[in-house]
Amino acid sequence: MKTRLLIFGIFALTLSINSCKKKDVEVPDKPLTLSPLTTEQQKTSLQDNGIKLANKMEEMMNSDEMKSISDFMNPLQNTDQPKLVKAFGVLKSNVSVNPQATIDNFYRQLNKALSEDNTLWGTWNYVKSEGKFVKALGSNDKKAIFNYPTKNSPTNNAVLTLNYVESTTRIPSQSAMMPKSLTMNIVVASKEVVSFQSSVSYNDDLSPNVLKESLKIGNFNSTLDFTSDTKNVEQKFALTYNSEVLLKFEFQTSGNYTLYDLASQVSNSSYYNEYPSIIANSGAIYVQIMNVGFYGEVRDAKKFLSKILLLIADEQYLEEQKKDSYLTEMINLMNANIIVYAYFVDKKEKIADLEFYLQEITEEYSTYEYNNVTKKYTEIRRTRTKKDVGGRLIMSDKSKQDVKIFVKSGFESLQDKLKNMNTTEE
Repeated sequence: MKTRLLIFGIFALTLSINSCKKKDVEVPDKPLTLSPLTTEQQKTSLQDNGIKLANKMEEMMNSDEMKSISDFMNPLQNTDQPKLVKAFGVLKSNVSVNPQATIDNFYRQLNKALSEDNTLWGTWNYVKSEGKFVKALGSNDKKAIFNYPTKNSPTNNAVLTLNYVESTTRIPSQSAMMPKSLTMNIVVASKEVVSFQSSVSYNDDLSPNVLKESLKIGNFNSTLDFTSDTKNVEQKFALTYNSEVLLKFEFQTSGNYTLYDLASQVSNSSYYNEYPSIIANSGAIYVQIMNVGFYGEVRDAKKFLSKILLLIADEQYLEEQKKDSYLTEMINLMNANIIVYAYFVDKKEKIADLEFYLQEITEEYSTYEYNNVTKKYTEIRRTRTKKDVGGRLIMSDKSKQDVKIFVKSGFESLQDKLKNMNTTEE
């Protein structure tokens, strides 16, 4: 049911936004004041914020620096390097949609291509008469150099260089070693236009201990820093244009179990009473989209999750007439412990707080009745009303709006912008 899915979402939230030291993630550096804007004015500001981000991502995708990647991919597709083509294809196609996941995926795809193909190493020149890269010189080091022309250039005026360094950690059941570092850069007419660096070290179980990635495309720069040991995980991602923050995501948690372990335990009803022993101890999260920041925390995370899990365990045995009191208890517990709010970063003005409430939902469903005359089943549409946990925003003017209703209108220009971007990229 919807309530249980919502609670599972809260598990994820609790693993990532609860009672840690706030210095672990970014928080407002001075007390927030309430935004003087009306709800409609705030919607306009939020929409403008989103359109500004979309314009920046569009600018990056249409930049000469990004085109240098396309110029490299075109002749590359005529060589026997499908994995390398896939890696750069991931970067070119998806970086404007989901920068953080795309950069991490680019690293994985590129690392896979370089670690599995020893014929790649050496110097390659684009030969126009053959329409492809031709290997000119081999290399004993794991280094590849591609000389190629940018669009409308009669000569090979661009150079893409790849350097791959193995660690001393062996991949289990294989002769190959785990990667240590990977660098890539593109130079056009003696000017560096694109660069990528990554380095990684490992825990005893071969999971990443420290992972650092950075990608620079012209004036756009992204960084990803990830650290993990047996008890603590921290990740920080930022995408900037010169010094302006476009996107930021910071995450920190401590404990001994992953979200996957928790979800597996939740699916097994025989372990309900053991939930409190597998809960993350602390964590925090911060998200920023241009000038809008989102912050959250859960007070007394262990006690909160313990009570929530016990409620879920009891819910399946409740009689239907007692479900309202069950939902009310759940909502009171969530509102007393979960804090989530949005604010304008530059002026440190709060936009809205999130609260949970008892929501009445009307939904349609179908039944089928057999017609003895026509000898066929006839579909009959019916409606029913039920109650569940909903989320709503407490705006700075103290008005309240359901989250779904809030986003349903007032963002049409942003939606049109995103649709046009998707159409253009296709």
